[in-house]
Amino acid sequence: TVTEHSGIFYNLENYIRNFTRAGDGILTEKDKSYDRQIKDLKDQVERMEQRLELRQERLVAQFGALEIALATMQSQGNWLSAQLVQLNNMVSQPRNSNR
Repeated sequence: TVTEHSGIFYNLENYIRNFTRAGDGILTEKDKSYDRQIKDLKDQVERMEQRLELRQERLVAQFGALEIALATMQSQGNWLSAQLVQLNNMVSQPRNSNR
């Protein structure tokens, strides 16, 4: 005889109930687990974006400082070139000799 608690449908119902039980079923726990993983990944993305933003700010500041240094060196190079031209002109001019 088949009793109410031994049939295939009873076993199938218990098996399915383990998955679908509200609050603590396997699917509910999986859903909670996925939600935690999603939250963790979003937190990681947010932290990464913050680090990238700080890195970008540092690189922009470094680039600005390098541009200033380059402009200073170009200015000094131009000044030095002008001084060399003047020196060359002084050396190549004929001297007035009163002999």
